[in-house]
Amino acid sequence: MRSVLTTIALSSLIIAPVAMMAGCNSETAVVEMDDETTITPDAFEATVNQDQLVLVKFGAPWCGPCRMIDEELPKLAGGMGSDLEILRINVDNNPDLASEYGATSIPKMVLFRNGSVVSDRVGYMSAGELESWISNVQ
Repeated sequence: MRSVLTTIALSSLIIAPVAMMAGCNSETAVVEMDDETTITPDAFEATVNQDQLVLVKFGAPWCGPCRMIDEELPKLAGGMGSDLEILRINVDNNPDLASEYGATSIPKMVLFRNGSVVSDRVGYMSAGELESWISNVQ
């Protein structure tokens, strides 16, 4: 199985190559992006509107628990036994998305499938806790 870790904030020019990479590559892909980039609403929708689960982590660089969970995400991406894409959203650069998904406390993790929210959690979680939560949702 494959896992894809997409580190974001994504630009609309990056989303198509990342989506193609997610469909064509069986290994974990890590895409490092500039924290100053803002994701467009269309690019966000294209990412979360997939058959596979998409974990969106809303956070900020100044948030200690967000930085801690950022260290757990690569472990999760490498250890999941199912297809999973992970998207990091900087709430400071994407306030409309943060507001739309109720990210008033961070870090906030939201699981999407086919464009719909299937579950969410707030606060730090280890890779093991994240994997358990995601497994229960699948």
